[in-house]
Amino acid sequence: MKILKYSIPKGRWKALEENKKEAVFLNVSKAVSVISVLALVLFVFIFREYITVENVLKITPKSQKIASLFLIGLYILKSLTILFPAMVLYIVSGIVLPLPFAILVNFIGMFLENTLEYAVGYRAGAGLSDYLEGKYLRIRKLGDITAKNEFFVSYILRISPLLPVGIVGMLLGGKRIDFKKYTIGSLLGMAPFMIAATALGVNILSPLSFEFFISCSLIVFIIALSFLYLGLSKRRLQKRAVKTRPKWMRIVFRRRVFVILLLVLQVFLIVLMFLSAGTNYSVFAPVMSIISYVVAVFILGAEDKPAYKLTWVVLILAFPFFGGMFYLIIRNQWTAKSFDKKFKTAEEQCRELLVCGDESLEKIKEFDRACYLNSNYLYSYAGFPVYENTQAQYLKSGEEKFEQLVCELKKAEKFIFLEYFIISQGYMWETILKILEEKAQSGVDVRVIFDDIGCFMLLPKDYHKTLEKAQIKCVLFNPFVPVLSTVQNNRDHRKIAIIDGLVAFTGGINIGDEYINREERFGHWKDCAIMVKGKAVWSFTVMFLQMWNVFRKDDEDFNIFRAETEEVSDGFVQPYSDRPLDGKAVVEHVYMSIISRACDYLYITTPYLILEDSMSSALCEAAKCGVDVKIITPHVPDKAYVHLTTRSYYAELIKAGVKIYEYKKGFIHSKVFLSDDKTASIGTANADYRSLYLHFECGALIHGCKTIYDIKKDFLETLDECIEIKESDCKRNLFMRIIQRLLRLFAPLM
Repeated sequence: MKILKYSIPKGRWKALEENKKEAVFLNVSKAVSVISVLALVLFVFIFREYITVENVLKITPKSQKIASLFLIGLYILKSLTILFPAMVLYIVSGIVLPLPFAILVNFIGMFLENTLEYAVGYRAGAGLSDYLEGKYLRIRKLGDITAKNEFFVSYILRISPLLPVGIVGMLLGGKRIDFKKYTIGSLLGMAPFMIAATALGVNILSPLSFEFFISCSLIVFIIALSFLYLGLSKRRLQKRAVKTRPKWMRIVFRRRVFVILLLVLQVFLIVLMFLSAGTNYSVFAPVMSIISYVVAVFILGAEDKPAYKLTWVVLILAFPFFGGMFYLIIRNQWTAKSFDKKFKTAEEQCRELLVCGDESLEKIKEFDRACYLNSNYLYSYAGFPVYENTQAQYLKSGEEKFEQLVCELKKAEKFIFLEYFIISQGYMWETILKILEEKAQSGVDVRVIFDDIGCFMLLPKDYHKTLEKAQIKCVLFNPFVPVLSTVQNNRDHRKIAIIDGLVAFTGGINIGDEYINREERFGHWKDCAIMVKGKAVWSFTVMFLQMWNVFRKDDEDFNIFRAETEEVSDGFVQPYSDRPLDGKAVVEHVYMSIISRACDYLYITTPYLILEDSMSSALCEAAKCGVDVKIITPHVPDKAYVHLTTRSYYAELIKAGVKIYEYKKGFIHSKVFLSDDKTASIGTANADYRSLYLHFECGALIHGCKTIYDIKKDFLETLDECIEIKESDCKRNLFMRIIQRLLRLFAPLM
């Protein structure tokens, strides 16, 4: 038998020898690394009591650049030892580095620390996470939601004391959650406490200073907030069924609480920026003061309401060190102008769709010249036509409006358009939603617009996506983002419902159980609406589609939604809307026109009476001229400070002859201006700064319709349920007078 011999080439032998040496080297390196880490852990464990701010400061290099690298190295060391206290690093960085640079170094260090902890857990796998869950039984409940919301788990474990900080990364790494979500959630959760502690380090050498007190207070506040948030989170995990949780808790967790925390964090950073500048007051004070004075001069020359100018100038001059910079940060006009540009484009595209013949205006002129002047303004300047052949029905309560709306929704065959500031879950919305879902499934074009701020605490997160899944097209108006800007004040306060282009609703009634008195919040809720049938529905349809196209940009012909209908009527209906930032102030002009041209009587209902000087003067002049001016406001407030501001106007109005009444049964939310049995406006706009200058609003101006007598009858019946405010009732002690004066000063910002 022949024996086969195999000989390895010399080159191959040499390669094997080199690989063997390399393998030995790698094994030795691994062993040295493991031994070094173990020795390091043992060293830190033995001497952990000596790891204090004072001792770390002693070994920290004097050079800021080298100190930054040294601190980052300590973060890496901390990730390997777990026992190293993060608080020490936060404070030391604040002492040895300028505040902005210290925060940056801490963020870099936290990122590296979190990454290494995650890598250790990821390498160890599920075994480590199972071990940690066995050791820390309280975190087992997180297992149910880890897969569903990895970001939330990362965030809550970092912001709350549920686990030792060093354990979190290993646990989540072992669970193999998404690294990006883990990183963002961890950094956001750690940021508030880190920034507060770093600020404490900046001011720790001046323990009697105001800045030191603020830093300590912020740390205490953040710790308390963390414990509160943890407690709420535990309850959330324990009670998954929504109906079994208290309502206030459902509200807290329905929406993105961390977004609010981000907004608070921005305010905190701005405060820290000014506190940091305060340490070099002699350098920064002249510069900041000059900026404030320049900004104040700019405001005085700007095209804005005098009340807004006065409020901002007083604030800036009262706090010149930071007032000007604060104004520039908050009043982000670039964002606002960009926001308004979209609406201007949509409005120009629809201009040709809203036209009316001169004969309608001539008929109004023959009917009453005062009515003609108001309508001519709305058409010639604002672009809203006046219609005949339109029926207007007054609905004197939320219950009546709800009944009529449900009836009309059930008749829908082509489309349903709903636009509301508030949609709140409950009987009213569930009833409407059921109809919408049925109609959408049968092929009806169903669209909903709701305001993100208006529904922020009332609807679950991403509720618009839930509606889309039910074949209900949805737009979330001006989604709330955690950026400080006045553009967040521009909300869609309109309430519009349109069915098949045949019928439309508007008024003060949102979608919520309190509006139909199935839920009592502030006593009996008094509200009203108007139902329009006929030609005027077209204007409401165009208003809705304009708003829709700003956010969805659907390329469609609006005329397909126009319904050919003829309704016999005895008057004129003129729907109108108003948007902020365009400078037109349409609603204000409508109200002022009704006030200034009233001859016999002027009846007003409004939940808030926070008047600009010109409107207050117009009301006083009307009363002095002999016009019977009556105003109804709530007796039970929904916002105490706003109600206190409303009452601050009573004395001057009553002295001029205006009669003020408060609805004693509860809260009146209707917005009605009625005059001389000839003209009335029913809509969504309150008599306050926010509605007149900041919100998107709408309404219907009616002339000569029989429904005006229904409005008057309801007003007089409501008076029987009111208490009249006398001049003696307006007397206040010195303290309350000061409070009301301050509230009046800041009324434009409410």
